[in-house]
Amino acid sequence: MSYYDQTFTPWEIVDGKCVVADEAEWKRINRINRSAYSDYLDWVEIGGERPPRPIVKVTDIFEDVKGSVVDQDGKIPYVSLVREDGPEMRAPISCVDIVSRLFQAIDSTPHVDYLISTQRPELVREKWQNNMPDNVGTPEDADEMWLRHRSNVILAVPTETQADIERLVPELLKCHDLCKGVEVICNPKEELDVSRFIPSPDGFVCPNLEDGAIHVDDGGAQVNRIIVEGNEHPIHPAHVRSLRDQCKD
Repeated sequence: MSYYDQTFTPWEIVDGKCVVADEAEWKRINRINRSAYSDYLDWVEIGGERPPRPIVKVTDIFEDVKGSVVDQDGKIPYVSLVREDGPEMRAPISCVDIVSRLFQAIDSTPHVDYLISTQRPELVREKWQNNMPDNVGTPEDADEMWLRHRSNVILAVPTETQADIERLVPELLKCHDLCKGVEVICNPKEELDVSRFIPSPDGFVCPNLEDGAIHVDDGGAQVNRIIVEGNEHPIHPAHVRSLRDQCKD
Protein backbone atom coordinates (compact mmCIF):
# COMPACT_ATOMS: atom_id res chain seq x y z
CA MET A 1 0.00 0.00 0.00
CA SER A 2 1.40 3.39 -1.00
CA TYR A 3 1.18 6.42 1.26
CA TYR A 4 1.00 8.82 -1.70
CA ASP A 5 -1.05 9.00 -4.89
CA GLN A 6 1.54 10.37 -7.29
CA THR A 7 5.20 11.30 -7.45
CA PHE A 8 6.72 14.34 -9.08
CA THR A 9 10.41 14.94 -9.84
CA PRO A 10 10.95 18.60 -10.81
CA TRP A 11 14.51 17.83 -11.96
CA GLU A 12 17.20 15.18 -11.91
CA ILE A 13 20.96 15.31 -12.36
CA VAL A 14 22.08 13.47 -15.51
CA ASP A 15 25.75 13.51 -16.58
CA GLY A 16 26.38 16.51 -14.36
CA LYS A 17 23.51 18.54 -15.82
CA CYS A 18 20.20 19.44 -14.23
CA VAL A 19 17.44 18.01 -16.46
CA VAL A 20 14.04 19.53 -15.75
CA ALA A 21 10.75 17.67 -15.89
CA ASP A 22 8.95 17.98 -19.19
CA GLU A 23 5.48 19.47 -19.63
CA ALA A 24 3.85 16.02 -19.57
CA GLU A 25 4.92 15.66 -15.93
CA TRP A 26 3.51 19.07 -15.04
CA LYS A 27 0.25 18.14 -16.80
CA ARG A 28 0.00 15.02 -14.61
CA ILE A 29 0.17 17.30 -11.57
CA ASN A 30 -2.52 19.55 -13.06
CA ARG A 31 -4.78 16.57 -13.71
CA ILE A 32 -4.72 15.36 -10.11
CA ASN A 33 -5.24 18.95 -8.97
CA ARG A 34 -8.30 19.41 -11.19
CA SER A 35 -9.79 16.05 -10.19
CA ALA A 36 -9.30 16.72 -6.48
CA TYR A 37 -10.74 20.22 -6.81
CA SER A 38 -13.83 18.88 -8.56
CA ASP A 39 -14.35 16.38 -5.72
CA TYR A 40 -13.80 19.17 -3.20
CA LEU A 41 -16.39 21.44 -4.86
CA ASP A 42 -18.93 18.59 -4.96
CA TRP A 43 -18.41 18.00 -1.26
CA VAL A 44 -18.82 21.70 -0.44
CA GLU A 45 -21.89 22.18 -2.64
CA ILE A 46 -23.89 19.02 -2.00
CA GLY A 47 -22.45 17.79 1.29
CA GLY A 48 -21.89 14.14 2.03
CA GLU A 49 -18.62 12.44 2.79
CA ARG A 50 -15.52 14.60 2.65
CA PRO A 51 -13.24 13.42 -0.20
CA PRO A 52 -9.77 12.14 0.71
CA ARG A 53 -6.94 14.59 0.13
CA PRO A 54 -4.63 13.37 -2.66
CA ILE A 55 -0.95 13.27 -1.69
CA VAL A 56 1.75 14.15 -4.22
CA LYS A 57 5.25 13.09 -3.18
CA VAL A 58 7.81 15.59 -4.50
CA THR A 59 11.51 14.80 -4.67
CA ASP A 60 14.08 17.16 -3.22
CA ILE A 61 13.53 20.75 -4.35
CA PHE A 62 15.79 22.15 -1.65
CA GLU A 63 19.02 20.77 -3.07
CA ASP A 64 21.57 23.47 -3.75
CA VAL A 65 21.71 22.63 -7.47
CA LYS A 66 24.44 24.32 -9.47
CA GLY A 67 25.26 24.38 -13.16
CA SER A 68 23.18 24.56 -16.31
CA VAL A 69 19.53 23.58 -16.59
CA VAL A 70 18.49 21.69 -19.72
CA ASP A 71 15.34 20.03 -21.02
CA GLN A 72 14.84 16.39 -22.03
CA ASP A 73 16.56 17.04 -25.39
CA GLY A 74 19.60 18.69 -23.82
CA LYS A 75 18.51 22.19 -24.89
CA ILE A 76 18.49 25.17 -22.55
CA PRO A 77 14.88 26.24 -21.84
CA TYR A 78 14.06 29.93 -21.47
CA VAL A 79 11.57 31.96 -19.48
CA SER A 80 10.06 35.24 -20.69
CA LEU A 81 10.64 38.34 -18.59
CA VAL A 82 7.82 40.80 -19.29
CA ARG A 83 8.62 44.39 -18.33
CA GLU A 84 6.36 47.40 -18.67
CA ASP A 85 9.14 49.81 -19.61
CA GLY A 86 10.85 47.82 -22.31
CA PRO A 87 10.74 44.95 -24.82
CA GLU A 88 10.20 41.38 -23.73
CA MET A 89 13.39 39.70 -22.58
CA ARG A 90 14.24 36.04 -22.27
CA ALA A 91 16.46 34.36 -19.70
CA PRO A 92 17.53 30.75 -19.13
CA ILE A 93 15.27 28.87 -16.73
CA SER A 94 16.91 28.21 -13.38
CA CYS A 95 16.09 25.89 -10.50
CA VAL A 96 14.75 28.96 -8.70
CA ASP A 97 12.17 29.35 -11.49
CA ILE A 98 11.16 25.69 -11.16
CA VAL A 99 10.78 25.94 -7.38
CA SER A 100 8.69 29.08 -7.84
CA ARG A 101 6.44 27.31 -10.34
CA LEU A 102 5.99 24.38 -7.97
CA PHE A 103 5.07 26.64 -5.07
CA GLN A 104 2.54 28.39 -7.32
CA ALA A 105 0.93 24.99 -7.88
CA ILE A 106 1.06 24.23 -4.16
CA ASP A 107 -0.47 27.54 -3.14
CA SER A 108 -3.21 27.37 -5.77
CA THR A 109 -4.32 23.85 -4.70
CA PRO A 110 -4.98 23.88 -0.94
CA HIS A 111 -7.12 20.73 -1.38
CA VAL A 112 -4.01 18.66 -2.32
CA ASP A 113 -1.24 17.66 0.12
CA TYR A 114 2.38 17.78 -1.05
CA LEU A 115 4.92 15.54 0.70
CA ILE A 116 8.34 17.05 0.00
CA SER A 117 11.24 14.77 0.86
CA THR A 118 14.62 16.45 1.29
CA GLN A 119 18.13 15.56 2.35
CA ARG A 120 18.89 19.24 2.94
CA PRO A 121 16.42 20.37 5.61
CA GLU A 122 18.90 23.04 6.72
CA LEU A 123 18.18 24.85 3.42
CA VAL A 124 14.38 24.75 3.66
CA ARG A 125 13.90 27.99 5.58
CA GLU A 126 16.25 29.85 3.23
CA LYS A 127 14.47 28.60 0.11
CA TRP A 128 10.88 28.67 1.38
CA GLN A 129 9.45 31.04 -1.22
CA ASN A 130 6.13 32.68 -1.82
CA ASN A 131 4.71 33.55 -5.22
CA MET A 132 6.00 37.08 -5.52
CA PRO A 133 6.27 38.76 -8.93
CA ASP A 134 9.87 38.57 -10.10
CA ASN A 135 10.78 37.31 -6.63
CA VAL A 136 10.68 40.86 -5.27
CA GLY A 137 12.14 41.20 -1.80
CA THR A 138 14.47 39.09 0.28
CA PRO A 139 14.05 36.85 3.31
CA GLU A 140 15.78 39.55 5.38
CA ASP A 141 13.38 42.39 4.56
CA ALA A 142 10.14 40.43 4.12
CA ASP A 143 10.10 37.49 6.54
CA GLU A 144 6.33 37.47 6.78
CA MET A 145 6.03 36.95 3.01
CA TRP A 146 8.82 34.44 2.51
CA LEU A 147 8.27 32.27 5.53
CA ARG A 148 4.54 31.83 5.82
CA HIS A 149 2.86 28.64 7.00
CA ARG A 150 1.63 26.24 4.30
CA SER A 151 -1.05 23.90 5.62
CA ASN A 152 -0.92 21.54 2.60
CA VAL A 153 2.83 20.78 2.72
CA ILE A 154 4.39 17.93 4.68
CA LEU A 155 8.18 17.99 4.99
CA ALA A 156 10.09 14.72 5.33
CA VAL A 157 13.66 13.46 5.44
CA PRO A 158 14.82 10.06 4.08
CA THR A 159 16.99 8.05 6.49
CA GLU A 160 18.85 4.73 6.38
CA THR A 161 21.22 4.88 9.35
CA GLN A 162 21.30 6.33 12.85
CA ALA A 163 23.78 8.90 11.58
CA ASP A 164 21.11 10.09 9.10
CA ILE A 165 18.61 10.38 11.97
CA GLU A 166 20.98 12.44 14.12
CA ARG A 167 21.98 14.73 11.25
CA LEU A 168 18.67 15.31 9.48
CA VAL A 169 15.87 15.13 12.04
CA PRO A 170 16.96 18.03 14.29
CA GLU A 171 17.16 20.27 11.21
CA LEU A 172 13.77 19.01 10.01
CA LEU A 173 12.16 19.86 13.34
CA LYS A 174 13.27 23.48 12.97
CA CYS A 175 10.82 23.69 10.03
CA HIS A 176 7.73 22.59 11.97
CA ASP A 177 6.19 26.07 11.88
CA LEU A 178 6.29 26.26 8.08
CA CYS A 179 4.11 23.29 7.21
CA LYS A 180 1.34 20.86 8.07
CA GLY A 181 3.66 18.28 9.59
CA VAL A 182 7.16 16.82 9.66
CA GLU A 183 7.82 13.15 8.95
CA VAL A 184 10.73 10.72 8.79
CA ILE A 185 10.94 8.18 5.95
CA CYS A 186 13.00 5.19 7.10
CA ASN A 187 14.66 2.64 4.83
CA PRO A 188 16.74 1.12 7.63
CA LYS A 189 20.08 -0.56 7.11
CA GLU A 190 20.43 -0.97 10.87
CA GLU A 191 18.26 -0.71 13.95
CA LEU A 192 17.21 2.93 14.32
CA ASP A 193 16.45 4.83 17.51
CA VAL A 194 13.87 7.54 16.82
CA SER A 195 12.31 7.54 20.29
CA ARG A 196 13.44 11.00 21.34
CA PHE A 197 11.97 12.58 18.21
CA ILE A 198 8.41 11.20 18.43
CA PRO A 199 5.56 12.21 20.78
CA SER A 200 5.24 10.45 24.11
CA PRO A 201 2.68 10.73 26.94
CA ASP A 202 5.07 12.93 28.94
CA GLY A 203 6.49 14.77 25.91
CA PHE A 204 6.01 18.35 24.83
CA VAL A 205 3.88 17.93 21.70
CA CYS A 206 0.25 16.91 21.32
CA PRO A 207 -0.85 16.08 17.74
CA ASN A 208 -4.24 17.45 16.72
CA LEU A 209 -5.87 14.41 15.17
CA GLU A 210 -8.38 16.46 13.15
CA ASP A 211 -6.07 18.59 11.06
CA GLY A 212 -2.63 17.06 11.64
CA ALA A 213 -1.26 20.29 13.11
CA ILE A 214 1.23 20.18 15.95
CA HIS A 215 0.99 22.29 19.07
CA VAL A 216 4.35 23.08 20.53
CA ASP A 217 5.02 23.61 24.22
CA ASP A 218 8.28 24.72 25.81
CA GLY A 219 10.22 21.68 24.71
CA GLY A 220 9.95 22.08 20.95
CA ALA A 221 8.51 20.08 18.04
CA GLN A 222 8.53 16.35 17.44
CA VAL A 223 7.93 14.13 14.40
CA ASN A 224 4.32 13.59 13.32
CA ARG A 225 4.79 10.25 11.56
CA ILE A 226 7.41 7.58 10.86
CA ILE A 227 7.14 5.94 7.43
CA VAL A 228 9.01 2.71 6.64
CA GLU A 229 9.94 2.02 3.03
CA GLY A 230 11.83 -0.86 1.43
CA ASN A 231 13.02 0.66 -1.82
CA GLU A 232 16.77 0.30 -2.13
CA HIS A 233 17.75 -2.81 -0.18
CA PRO A 234 16.31 -5.68 1.90
CA ILE A 235 15.17 -4.66 5.40
CA HIS A 236 15.55 -6.88 8.44
CA PRO A 237 12.09 -7.45 9.98
CA ALA A 238 13.50 -6.72 13.44
CA HIS A 239 14.38 -3.19 12.36
CA VAL A 240 10.78 -2.55 11.30
CA ARG A 241 9.38 -4.07 14.50
CA SER A 242 11.68 -1.86 16.55
CA LEU A 243 10.36 1.29 14.85
CA ARG A 244 6.78 0.08 15.36
CA ASP A 245 7.36 -0.53 19.05
CA GLN A 246 8.96 2.89 19.57
CA CYS A 247 5.91 4.54 18.00
CA LYS A 248 3.54 2.43 20.15
CA ASP A 249 5.35 3.37 23.36
